[in-house]
Amino acid sequence: MTTALLSRRVGPVPLQRLLRVGLAGLPVIANIVAQGHPFFGDISGTATDARAITLGSPLYQDPAAGYTPLVYPPVMTLLSAGLDELKAWDGWTVTLSIAADVTLITVGTRLALGSLRGTAVERTAAVAGAVGIGAMAFWLMAFVPFNFAYSPRPDQLAWAFALVGLVLLPGAAGGSRRAQIGALLLLSAAIWTKQTTSAALLAAVVWMSLAAIRGRVRARTVVLWTLALVGLNALVFGALELATGGWAGRFIVEFPDRRAHVVSTWRSIGDLAESVAVPAALAAFTWWAAFAARRRGARWPKGTPAVATVLLLFIVIDVPAAVWFREAQGAVHNMFVGIGWAAGLLLAAGWGLARERLVPLLAAAGAIAALFVASESGRVVNFASDTISTHIPPKSIRAWAGYEPVALRRYAAHHLVYHPAYPGIGASRASDLYPGSDNIEALLWSGVQPRRLVDAFLRRRFDLVYLFENDTIRGDRDGYGRWEANYLWKLNKVIKAKYRPVTGPRRALIRARIVFVPLAPFYSPGPYERRPGADPAPWMSRCFGPFRVGGGDFRIAAGGGFWCHTGGALRLVATPARLSEIRDDDFRASGREAVAVRFARPGLVRVSLGSWHVTRSGRGGRVVIPLPAGRKGALSIVASQGSRAEVRLVRA
Repeated sequence: MTTALLSRRVGPVPLQRLLRVGLAGLPVIANIVAQGHPFFGDISGTATDARAITLGSPLYQDPAAGYTPLVYPPVMTLLSAGLDELKAWDGWTVTLSIAADVTLITVGTRLALGSLRGTAVERTAAVAGAVGIGAMAFWLMAFVPFNFAYSPRPDQLAWAFALVGLVLLPGAAGGSRRAQIGALLLLSAAIWTKQTTSAALLAAVVWMSLAAIRGRVRARTVVLWTLALVGLNALVFGALELATGGWAGRFIVEFPDRRAHVVSTWRSIGDLAESVAVPAALAAFTWWAAFAARRRGARWPKGTPAVATVLLLFIVIDVPAAVWFREAQGAVHNMFVGIGWAAGLLLAAGWGLARERLVPLLAAAGAIAALFVASESGRVVNFASDTISTHIPPKSIRAWAGYEPVALRRYAAHHLVYHPAYPGIGASRASDLYPGSDNIEALLWSGVQPRRLVDAFLRRRFDLVYLFENDTIRGDRDGYGRWEANYLWKLNKVIKAKYRPVTGPRRALIRARIVFVPLAPFYSPGPYERRPGADPAPWMSRCFGPFRVGGGDFRIAAGGGFWCHTGGALRLVATPARLSEIRDDDFRASGREAVAVRFARPGLVRVSLGSWHVTRSGRGGRVVIPLPAGRKGALSIVASQGSRAEVRLVRA
């Protein structure tokens, strides 16, 4: 690649040569795109999000009205949907991630080049070394577990936008109009690809402001650029809000903010150290070598130190933000991907400066070589993982690619199928698209029910349904914060009541219940087909809240299960938990209300309103609990499993 792209003088690349290289790669690209329906070991449903757009579904909408995507901003979905217009293909999202990785490797290579001086052999060696350091930046990023380097997730694309935008800032401060516009557009694209890149926008504004204070850039330029950044993104947000009837703001801002923080700060800090401690230490050592290589009175190449200060400032700002994001329900180590890439790019910039003198260069190269050698030792890797909680990835990081089961695809071409890990399989209309397992959990963590999918289960709309995985790997064990618990258990109960295990030729589709995912395979308990005859469980349609009962607006909360609306009351029919709760989050007692509970079987009930609470038990019969006058807050009613408690609000 280096030989093909660089001229003999290691100067600018002629346009004709770039075109020749690009055209030479077309057969490879065409061969990849020709692969029918690839599956990349990820059940997040991002490819289905893009397909929904191409089939005419709104970008964001009420989950009770139509298909709903993951709670991400829309850039990756829109790009993938645009590419789907060329060819409907599930691989576009992974292609965008790989393109982002290559872009950041290229940026690292450019930073590592430094000043090219010396003979042609020396310059060629410098270029080859810089390419290796660019690849090293990618490997250092991979120290972050769950980095989604080759996954259909927006992380890599978002951080490519953000970090390239940050690298352009010194040029923008220097007065380059292209750099100013490029940084503005790329940073804006980053925040509309994933919310976690917000730290990059803050770092950009802070760095530009500090540059103005130091007299490196005019204050007017900083003010105008910052106003343009804020104004552009406010305009985009306003347009999305108008186009989606307010649902864009709910998906992008409100829903993620409603998630519980289930990871402690100390554990999140530990995950940060596991992910970036080694890359940060290696980058710091390389910069020590760069300072050692600097001759007294000599100036460093213009731009490289400035880029380093931008990246360093970004890391300082992003560390507390990433730690906070990691605490949220459903988050993993990928919150530290931006810091991992920034450390790799800092290493590249330091390498380009350390190369000026032999001894510092040997020191930096020795540190890199030592890490490479250590990573080859299984004993060292295990010691790092078990003793100092550091993840050391393999240097050969491969993308896993498989295929959706052929038999299931053939069946889905003529039947409506729901598979939690293959959402949208066989769908050719927007009305046949339903969210997959990851999309559903993302909604449930935010307190939102996938009501359109629930209604399809209740009405037995599908010809074939696969149960949700709900074991020790994924499912209800992840919890739902303060929202309705054990929801996947409930959906599986609905499916088992409305459908039956597959019979006849459909038994061949049982194999598709196992979905290979490299990190945690998906195991559906099995496929079910529609039961013949009349609906065997019509009562279940009355068991999904919210409910209006006696002047209160109740929802099912902790414990979850089947609370069913029957004649002005709510009855606990079944729950997998020892206790199950219904609650009105904003209730005010006037002094004339009481909670009446009828026990069909022995059990207990606990009623609380704000700080007031009372517990009653019964072996059958009726209990009336007056509510304290003037109290307001969350009215919580908790009943024990098996009590078959029937709850209603009455006048005291």
